[in-house]
Amino acid sequence: MITLLDIFGIAVAMSIDAFCVSVCIGMKYHERKHYLRLGLAFGFFQFLMPVLGAFAGRVLLNYTDNLKYLAALILFFVAFSMMREGIKNKECKVYFADPTIGLSLIML
Repeated sequence: MITLLDIFGIAVAMSIDAFCVSVCIGMKYHERKHYLRLGLAFGFFQFLMPVLGAFAGRVLLNYTDNLKYLAALILFFVAFSMMREGIKNKECKVYFADPTIGLSLIML
C-alpha cells in the first residue's frame, strides 16, 4: 500500500520537473500570456497524470500480482532510451518556435 511518504516523494518529483521546465522556458518567453498558458497547462496535466496513473494502476493490478516490477521495467526502458539517444546525438538542438502553444505545450 502507498504511504504518505511515497505520496510526498511523488509530489516533490513532479513539482521539480514542472519547475525546471517552467524556468527554462521562462528565461526566453517571459510575457503574461506565456505565464498563463504554462501555468494552466501544467496545473491541469499535473492533476490529470496522477489520477490517470492511479486508475491505470488499479486496472493493471488485476492482471499482475506485483505491479512494482512492471513499473520498474518501464522506467528502466525509458531511462535507457534517453541515455542511448543522448550519447548518439552530439549536436545541440535549438528550437525557435514558441513552446507555450500547441502540441509543444502538451508534450512539455
